[in-house]
Amino acid sequence: MSKVVLLTGGGSAGHVTPNIALFPGLRERGYELHYIGLDDGIEHKLIAEQQDVHFHSIEAGKLRRYFSLKNLTDSFKVIKGISQAKEIIRQIKPALVFSKGGFVSVPVVMAAKGKCPILCHESDFTPGLANKIAARYADKILVTFEDTLKYTGNKGIHTGTPIRRELFSGDRIEGLKFLGFSGAKPIILVMGGSLGAAALNDAVRASLDTLAEEFDIVHPCGNHAGHKPCRRKCAVRVPLAQQACASRSAAKGGKQGGSAAQCCICGKEGLFNGAVPGGHYYRKACRRY
Repeated sequence: MSKVVLLTGGGSAGHVTPNIALFPGLRERGYELHYIGLDDGIEHKLIAEQQDVHFHSIEAGKLRRYFSLKNLTDSFKVIKGISQAKEIIRQIKPALVFSKGGFVSVPVVMAAKGKCPILCHESDFTPGLANKIAARYADKILVTFEDTLKYTGNKGIHTGTPIRRELFSGDRIEGLKFLGFSGAKPIILVMGGSLGAAALNDAVRASLDTLAEEFDIVHPCGNHAGHKPCRRKCAVRVPLAQQACASRSAAKGGKQGGSAAQCCICGKEGLFNGAVPGGHYYRKACRRY
């Protein structure tokens, strides 16, 4: 039996970090790890930090629910991506393909059909467009919420969300040292997901003087142009590390789903905005809290 596992997912950290959470267990079982994503996607940067994971890049077209001429040109990227993924799969012969979603995963799942078992994971309350397409090719669909099973038919399995082990081993003292805080004030983590949220960033900056009177603020502000870190002792731009999780008292966030799961695991109170009532972000937050 092949000891190769091929993972895919990208576009945002939420489509990548659950895959990374699986790496330690797969390594312990002796699997060789391969990953397919976009060369210029956030997945390439995150997977590059994993020295023993082989990264393969393909082309993929963005899946849009609205009319755009790019839908026509991107369809050719999807076709090319399927061809590229087929060649990668032919070479590495994986025992399993695990897809975390995002439009880059669609060509991979389509290419893997009939070659090996395919597992898709859905973090949202309702499946996204990429996973709706991938579900047609998947053998099983793993879901975070039990209520999501009504969308997956007999393929669905309720598993929860993969969480990195590091989040369970954070130390408050090390976290305070890492952040440069004394621990005298409650700490609030404010973030808008891996890509940031301009409106949230601006609101935090405008409120810093008032907030800093009672709280220390941890503010990861994303990688978009203009999202520059605040140069204030009370506001530190950091990645969401286990130390930050261990030290913080509460969290305030936008529509990021992975962070909501991490708040629950760490036992932190959370406040989420930007979720349209009735939408899957809204329902996801309601199920977690």
